[in-house]
Amino acid sequence: MTLRELFAKNKNIVINSDIDGMLSGMILQKYYGCKVVGFSNSWDCVWIDPQYENSTVDAINKPVYIDLYVTNPDVVCIEQHIIGYDDAHNKRIAALQTKINPNIMREGRTFSGDYFHKYPGVTGTGH
Repeated sequence: MTLRELFAKNKNIVINSDIDGMLSGMILQKYYGCKVVGFSNSWDCVWIDPQYENSTVDAINKPVYIDLYVTNPDVVCIEQHIIGYDDAHNKRIAALQTKINPNIMREGRTFSGDYFHKYPGVTGTGH
């Protein structure tokens, strides 16, 4: 699925509150018409816009998470962090088809593998 196809279905995004999350959010707003409905500190907090939150019972799981990895298999994430322990774990994550991450698509980009050659780009600039 391309970003255009993904954001044709769902333009609501939650972004990481660091610089690449903010930059990715700005790019996605400009080029895909996305709407930021929340922020996260990528550690222990997600802040959802109360107007968006009240629109659905399962509001926290519906947006696309940008520059954030969410373990819930139903939540769509676009990010570039090393998330797999090894290649087998990356394959299990990739099979979910809800996690868009160049590191899970390349062998060895894991905690136990070649961690130091992780994909260095921000998430919103790829097509």
